Amino acid sequence: GGKQLLDVTLKVDDDQPEELQSLRKDLSGCFNDMECFLLPYPGRSVTNPAFTGLAADLDPEFLDHLSAFVPTILSPQSLTAKMAGGREVRCKEMVQYFKSY
Repeated sequence: GGKQLLDVTLKVDDDQPEELQSLRKDLSGCFNDMECFLLPYPGRSVTNPAFTGLAADLDPEFLDHLSAFVPTILSPQSLTAKMAGGREVRCKEMVQYFKSY
């Protein structure tokens, strides 16, 4: 599911505005590999301005899926240097990528 959503989201079509086409091409070209993991809605509590981020306030189904997801991104095989434009990207630079795109 997640890979399909990512592929559809980053697909470039001739009928898209040129700026959007360029953005998607640039984003796809920045990284050697991109993946996507779908999570269910975390629950209505997250919309409450008083929500503090406590796991106890999240939907149990969300927590189950999160428990499956987190080990996949923190496993030794996944903790490799991230590459963008053919060079290693530091955490601070990744934040900038997220803000830019």
